[in-house]
Amino acid sequence: MEAAARDDARIAFELAQGTGTLMVTDATYHMGDPMGRYVLTAYREFDEFLALVLVVNHLTSLNKLLESVNEPCVRLQALLKGFAMAMPNDAHLDEVEHLKQYIALNAATYWGGAI
Repeated sequence: MEAAARDDARIAFELAQGTGTLMVTDATYHMGDPMGRYVLTAYREFDEFLALVLVVNHLTSLNKLLESVNEPCVRLQALLKGFAMAMPNDAHLDEVEHLKQYIALNAATYWGGAI
């Protein structure tokens, strides 16, 4: 699942590059499918920590790609603004809110302020 998170970040970056102007910005980016499905599955089948790991791996990989072309990074707070849009239709509102709050509270604890 962690490899899928990194692959999905690469795909999002490549799709953004295909438009001519890079369309990955702090204000507009959210994970989308299939990343939202991976996160929800990790949460339901394992725990919120694995869901956190997937989000952070995805964002870290995406930001490495953005840095490689001298583009601004996407911050975790910006990703979390679009978090509900990235979740699949079968996600319950309480699941989405719990995950969003858990990730917001714990990401810096595990990965520091770089996210």
